[in-house]
This record gives sequence, C-alpha cells and structure tokens, in this order.
Amino acid sequence: MPTIAYDSGAVMLSPELAGFTDTRFADFTTGNVLKDGLDVLVAETSKSEVFGRMKRGSR
Repeated sequence: MPTIAYDSGAVMLSPELAGFTDTRFADFTTGNVLKDGLDVLVAETSKSEVFGRMKRGSR
C-alpha cells in the first residue's frame, strides 16, 4: 500500500514506516511523488535492501 508522507516522500512497503528512519535503511522512502513517476517509485522499491529482506522474510 503506497503512502505519501508530509514531505511528498513515497513509502511503498508499509504505511507504518512513513516518517521513520533506520541506520540500515535510511528513511524508507523510494522517491518523491512531486518529482518521480510511478514507474520510478516501483523500480526503486524493487531495488531497495529493505524490500529484498521483506521479500525473503529475513530480518
């Protein structure tokens, strides 16, 4: 479920991650809806480390 944060950042994986940061995964955004198209947001999500971990079911 894509979520758009207050700063126009797109969080594509889980709405609960919007606005949070992590030392390994940065801020969980995959782009900015004011600058990037949906195709870019989806492509960036599939390349992200957190997406790969979620897909594999690992921590």
